[in-house]
Amino acid sequence: MGSIQDNDLERKSEIASAELGVAEEIGWATAGFAALAAYLKWNSWIIAILIGLIIYVLAVFNYHRKYNKANDVYQRATKTGKYIN
Repeated sequence: MGSIQDNDLERKSEIASAELGVAEEIGWATAGFAALAAYLKWNSWIIAILIGLIIYVLAVFNYHRKYNKANDVYQRATKTGKYIN
C-alpha cells in the first residue's frame, strides 16, 4: 500500500481516464458533425444516426481499451476493485 509502483500505476490509470474523457468529448462532436453531413448528403435520419454512432465508437474504442487495461493493472496490483480477496 502506497508504494512507488502503486502510485505510478494509479497515475497511469488517471492519465488513461483523462485521455478517455477527452476522446469522448471530441468523439461526440465529431459524430455530430458526421451525422449532420450524412443527413445533408442522403436526407435520411436513420443513416445519419447510424453514421454518427459508428464514428463515435471508432473515435473512443482504443481509449476505452487503454483505460480498462490501465485500471485493471492498477486494481490487480493494489488488490482493489474486482481483485479484493
